[in-house]
Amino acid sequence: MKLNFSETHGRKIKKIYTNCCLIFLVAIAVSFAIPKLCYSATYYVDTGGKDSNPGTQAQPWLTLQKAADAVSPGDTVIVNPGTYANGFTLRKSGAPGKYIVFQSAKAHGAYITSSTGFHVGTNTRPASYIKVIGFRTVGGFDVVGDYNLIENNIIEEGTVGISWHPGWPSSTGIIIKGNTFRGKASSNSQKIMVVTGESSVNCLIENNFFDHNTGADLMRIFGTGHIIRNNKVIGLDETGWHSDLFQVYSNNSEQSNNILVENNLFMNCTGSLGMIQNKSKTLEICNWTFRNNVFINIGQVMQVQAPYFKFYNNTFINCGHNTAGPILLRHYYHDQTPEQGAYDWPHDTVIKNNLFIGCGSQPNGDGTGWYHFSDGLSEWTPHMNFDADYNYVTTSKADGYKLKAGFVGKETHGINGGDPKFVNYDGNDFHLRAGSPAIDKGATIAGFNKDKDGNIRPQGAAWDIGAYEFMSSTEKHSLPGPPPNLKLLNP
Repeated sequence: MKLNFSETHGRKIKKIYTNCCLIFLVAIAVSFAIPKLCYSATYYVDTGGKDSNPGTQAQPWLTLQKAADAVSPGDTVIVNPGTYANGFTLRKSGAPGKYIVFQSAKAHGAYITSSTGFHVGTNTRPASYIKVIGFRTVGGFDVVGDYNLIENNIIEEGTVGISWHPGWPSSTGIIIKGNTFRGKASSNSQKIMVVTGESSVNCLIENNFFDHNTGADLMRIFGTGHIIRNNKVIGLDETGWHSDLFQVYSNNSEQSNNILVENNLFMNCTGSLGMIQNKSKTLEICNWTFRNNVFINIGQVMQVQAPYFKFYNNTFINCGHNTAGPILLRHYYHDQTPEQGAYDWPHDTVIKNNLFIGCGSQPNGDGTGWYHFSDGLSEWTPHMNFDADYNYVTTSKADGYKLKAGFVGKETHGINGGDPKFVNYDGNDFHLRAGSPAIDKGATIAGFNKDKDGNIRPQGAAWDIGAYEFMSSTEKHSLPGPPPNLKLLNP
């Protein structure tokens, strides 16, 4: 049967309509299936800018606060060289993979003179996923939030603080890296760098340089799970204020536990190695590990008044001259028996594989120069569980590295006296030379297997004593051989 024109035309229109509907439905489906594109912006701040500008490179803003109020996740703020009288308070957060970045256009070219400095988050409104890179500031930083990075800045007379008071929001995974701290502490802080608060977790402080700081504690470390590594500290000096490399107390019932201090250099400081006190009588302050650190010419002692501290493979040179040695184990509530205050005394301390050279109030005397006790404590105090062995003790280099009579019989495997054969004592190079009595004389320690330089332990039959594992000249300096499958083609 033959269709007439109207029937044929109708069918064509119906087919076109059906196809259009299908295309429309497919378009809608695709629009829902494809994620929306998110764009990140780059803004600029310049001393010649205006906050009424759009913040472009050609028309920059004047203040960092304008930028802090305008940014969104993924945005970057470039701050041109110059002196800025005001810092900023950032109350916005980035997101995983979409950090908010504040960066000096030239390393340390943007100089923030405001004493208030940078506030990354506040106690009422944390800011997370923030990076602050390359500034110079006298105000330092306050940092409250998660996964923030403070990197390659110069801080003069300032602080870095993380979750300072109990009850403040959690600060997790913050990284303080590659910064330089120099000059005295700010007048209202009395501290150079802080990781504090019972809520701070798993923060990293690494590769920072502390350059002749005065009148302050270097670090007051609170929270849990922090790592402090590969930092260099030169010249922390007391100037009318008791200065500690590390200070911990429990006045506010804050915690400080599971802290790792490794691979750092501390040198020429008139202050103390540390004062770590547990006044709370609860297991809130405990379990610190010091390993592979080098301490040179630190005037005063490390006082430990908390349990579960470990000292492994550290090198102590001329330290603790105001006391009997670099490590002092005390009982905070010394008018009570240890059993009355179960956590305020240093039970379960372990001290192994350390070098103690010319240490103590009488570095060339017989009775001082290593770890010691006070407040009625001793190695034999009930429940002390003290474990010290494989340590190397001598008088000073000037005295010829002689043995100390008071150390005789103190350790089964300890070494008493004898030139440790450093590479360059006067040049502060305390690597071991071939033939050192410290080579292959240490104990194997569970939980790590590298020295301060990252070399695998052991290189010989057993671990070496001190921060450095001996490496032969061929291991250290030889050039790599040709690839095993190298073939030369004929020309």
